[in-house]
Amino acid sequence: MLWNGDRRYVDAQVVNTDLAAIIFTSGTTGVSKGVMLSHRNLMLDAILVQSMFEAHPKDICFSVLPMHHCYECTATFLTCVYSGATVAFSRGLKYIRKDILEVKPTILLAVPAIIENFHNKIRRSVADKLSEKQMRAFEIIDREASRFKVKLPKKVTRDIEAVFGGRLHTLISGGAPIDGAILDSFCNIGFNAIQGYGLSECSPIVALNPAKRKYMKNASAGHVMPFTECKILDADSNGIGEICFRGPQVMMGYYKDPENTAAVLDEEGWFHTGDVGYLDRDNYVFITGRKKNVIIASNGKNVFPEELESYLLGLPLVDECMVWGGELDPNSPWNGIHATVRLNKEALEKALGPEYTPEQAEALIEAQVDKINDDLPRFKKIAHVIVREREFDKTTSMKIRRFVEDNKRA
Repeated sequence: MLWNGDRRYVDAQVVNTDLAAIIFTSGTTGVSKGVMLSHRNLMLDAILVQSMFEAHPKDICFSVLPMHHCYECTATFLTCVYSGATVAFSRGLKYIRKDILEVKPTILLAVPAIIENFHNKIRRSVADKLSEKQMRAFEIIDREASRFKVKLPKKVTRDIEAVFGGRLHTLISGGAPIDGAILDSFCNIGFNAIQGYGLSECSPIVALNPAKRKYMKNASAGHVMPFTECKILDADSNGIGEICFRGPQVMMGYYKDPENTAAVLDEEGWFHTGDVGYLDRDNYVFITGRKKNVIIASNGKNVFPEELESYLLGLPLVDECMVWGGELDPNSPWNGIHATVRLNKEALEKALGPEYTPEQAEALIEAQVDKINDDLPRFKKIAHVIVREREFDKTTSMKIRRFVEDNKRA
């Protein structure tokens, strides 16, 4: 166009409050909505993210997710370009390991599914090299290192660092909750492994753990970003209520959808996230669940499936899971809380041998779920486990779509 003398885009006068992008939500709970973000929304969020983990011109950021995902667009691409860093793009999920070894990134931003996959493979690799007694000792050392925030010896971590190319210093998880203990394990290796929290409607980052270990609280979703306000609406006696944010990164509204815009963006500029949680005294955000996902128990109490899923994902046997409430079908004897799980074949073979049967696998996971139930109040107990071999239907950010009926089935 420039070659033909068309200078409309070069000469256009752009105001920071002008619409810059329409990014569609991932649609985990229903129909996607077009989020209108201004130049100011995107760039200020990128600048605020950079102030929290400080990318530099010598850094190489590894891009994994599609660029139309708001987390990838702002936190990886815009933040790193603003910092003068290099952005290397993965060829796709099945090439991640090869690409990392080739690129040797210093910063990796990813979703929990990818980070958990790395963590599980590293743990299994370590377990294969150690006796059962040595593995128990390693787990104790790892746990104590997390407690006192110290690094494991270099001779222990050298091979693990090599998995990421040998130069990685910062690992950031976002897009969905992750077990803080996993991030602490990566910190013990020597990485600055942190968790953040964001929504497309907030460009997306509104909370992020600082990339300095003494300030990290990886059990939280992160510290509220600079120039950003957070409040808890309708808090109960434990301080738990709906999490709301106000700041320069909050969207202009939903594209051609004033009704849904008014439902989440109030007259004072507060964005109502739909997530439930609390703030601690240091302004760190803790998320307990999502309002739309809440299961109402028979006694009227709220059960957040995310809590139960975190217990299940702590089992080496479980690769993925979705906890949900209701009836399997009108004639089913099972009702209440269900867990649909996809099991890890390597863990099954290790526990049962290579010739295990589906019935043995089901019996094993049910026994482990029974142990989880032993520590839960009656209204939170998982009544039924469904073992699924197929992949779950997911969004582009690898989150399981909760309201797709087929995701509940085997």
